[in-house]
Amino acid sequence: MSTLDDEFVHIGTDNIYKELWINFSENPIHYSSLKPCGGLWLSKKTDSSYGICDWIEYNSTILYEEVFHLFFDDKPGCFIKLKKDAKLLKISDVSDFDKLRKSGYIKNIYDEGVITHGLAYKGTFVPLVYRDLPKEEIYGTHRFKEMLDYDKIAKDYDALYINMKADISFASMGIIKTLIIINPNAILYYIPISIDYSCRKANISQDKKYIEEPTKDYYLLEEYIKENFKDIPFNGNYEEYIENLRKTLLSYQDEVLKAVENMGFKMNSGLTIDKVVYSIIRNLFTESIQKKKILT
Repeated sequence: MSTLDDEFVHIGTDNIYKELWINFSENPIHYSSLKPCGGLWLSKKTDSSYGICDWIEYNSTILYEEVFHLFFDDKPGCFIKLKKDAKLLKISDVSDFDKLRKSGYIKNIYDEGVITHGLAYKGTFVPLVYRDLPKEEIYGTHRFKEMLDYDKIAKDYDALYINMKADISFASMGIIKTLIIINPNAILYYIPISIDYSCRKANISQDKKYIEEPTKDYYLLEEYIKENFKDIPFNGNYEEYIENLRKTLLSYQDEVLKAVENMGFKMNSGLTIDKVVYSIIRNLFTESIQKKKILT
């Protein structure tokens, strides 16, 4: 069975909107991180008695029980099926990674960023959350000289599938088989669920749903936000630019919310203007960085 025939599970929301979609890209904050941002992250649905999907099953082995239930019990989610014609980039083993290198989907890392393996990130560890594990699994670190070119992948593919269990060094951004949906148009349907881990099941709350197209007012709102945004110049200091851009956009977001309060923009059912504005601003943040070609 191919990946496109499988049903996957997303935990976090039981409604999917294009208006709230965060564009898939390289991490603009931790620019040496191997883990990208945006898109919709899923793991494979499982028939195992230990979990509903690979992600839940894995966390049940590393989190203390009370923390695990806090994270997953009664949480919304959805089963998701991709379209048959979705353009999927599948990385199952080292040979696939080598092919990507030849095809130009791998780029060098020039800043010698340290990416931590396993449960820690840049030396951060939360002992009250995780079960006792071998110290080397928690604190071991690796330096990488190359990484996936996520921005290029986003232009050419609808989804990215990575077998984190394969012997691929860059895959330490996770340790399960992961599907990241880059393009919402690749979703055939989704089924809203709520997690009942104590019974080891997902309760289906609604029938199949299909992603609605945004209203015309949404595109007018997006155009208004982008046209009125006054970008800030890049002074050569990446961290300083990021912080200034973040503050500028936070202030701009407040201005936009006040300005559009009485403009009567109509959104699809279930959406609020503040959430839509936040998502547009969040994507504008990454787009501003990409335009200046800072992430190279």
